[in-house]
Amino acid sequence: MSDSRDIIAHRIRLRLKELSMTQGDLADAVGVTQGAISQIITGKTNRSTLLPVIAEHLSVNYSWIAGTTDNFISLIGKDGSGVTEQEWLEGDRCPDIQPIYRPEPRPAVTEVSLSNSEVLQNSAVLSDAQAKQLGLALIPELALGYSMGGGSVHEMYEHTGIAPFKREWLRPMMKGSFEDLFVAKGEGDSMIPTMLDGDIVLIDTAQKDILQQDRIWALSYGDLGMIKRVRKLPDGGYQINSDNQAVTPMTAYDGEMHVIGRVIWVGRRM
Repeated sequence: MSDSRDIIAHRIRLRLKELSMTQGDLADAVGVTQGAISQIITGKTNRSTLLPVIAEHLSVNYSWIAGTTDNFISLIGKDGSGVTEQEWLEGDRCPDIQPIYRPEPRPAVTEVSLSNSEVLQNSAVLSDAQAKQLGLALIPELALGYSMGGGSVHEMYEHTGIAPFKREWLRPMMKGSFEDLFVAKGEGDSMIPTMLDGDIVLIDTAQKDILQQDRIWALSYGDLGMIKRVRKLPDGGYQINSDNQAVTPMTAYDGEMHVIGRVIWVGRRM
């Protein structure tokens, strides 16, 4: 099964069977309709926004459910309760956790002294444990439909890959945990010269309070996703600005704008 939707569907069905759970049980736990779960486990959609919550309630590592690793980790402690993937990774603070591995065939990374280029090439086959050993955080890449040229409609967040980052490099920028981070690709020219079409942005969803003017944020405005600068206005509204002076600013009031996270890094291929 090469399609990611088929892999996700198969693994969720497998885990439901192992835990003697029904689609309805999972839907109730996640807080969605049974129809939404059915769409995922039949391979009709991957609904990536739900996958972290599904993985949590199935007590399994998110990267296995998402199909980015074949290394299965059962996140159930000695007392039978579920634990988070972050708690498992920081196992020195959670001595009761007994992870159960169920590796599936895939080329293994056997060297822990990889160069930066080798790390990038092998990130797709790194397990979470291997990544931690290398000092890396595997940050999900989401196709969010962000448009820096006026915005684009997005109905779901599709998981498109994994981007490895050095943990020590990330920590000074982030406010929450590594799970709060994701990368996305900007489209359009409205943020020129700060950002170009195709630039990769790192977004911290733990940072949502606009406490300083004119920082760059990932936003949803109505049904449009975008990356813009935001200025808080005296009347309680927000002015949404582009760095490209040819693009007209927008104003949002009364919940019209939702902050998804703050852009903390921008990268581009030279």
